Amino acid sequence: MADSYDAVVIGGGVIGTATLFNLMRLGCRRALLLERGELAGGATAKSSGIVRTHYSVAPNVAIAGASLRMFDQFSGLLDDPEADAGWYGRATSLWRRRATRHRPSSRAVYSTVSKRWRGTLG
Repeated sequence: MADSYDAVVIGGGVIGTATLFNLMRLGCRRALLLERGELAGGATAKSSGIVRTHYSVAPNVAIAGASLRMFDQFSGLLDDPEADAGWYGRATSLWRRRATRHRPSSRAVYSTVSKRWRGTLG
């Protein structure tokens, strides 16, 4: 263990490990991850592993699309052809709701989002 680090990440769940991964990807080589138990042993271990992509807020659509691309390209991101994220593919669902005076229909929301962000989800 080194005497000093450029970055210290506390917590080895999905957010901590993703932070460390991106620090390393951006060139930080002296980083330390501290976890009191097992990696991904807390709330991350209880996650259903769903990558939700049906957002009506444009930045969330972009983030979800980037997440899907990372899962699709996981072994390349790690430069390890045998790396496996356990990604089983994609499923879709469509929820319909009725429009009211104060709320547009889900079809109107989907149409607006898909026109604006077509191609974002890969």
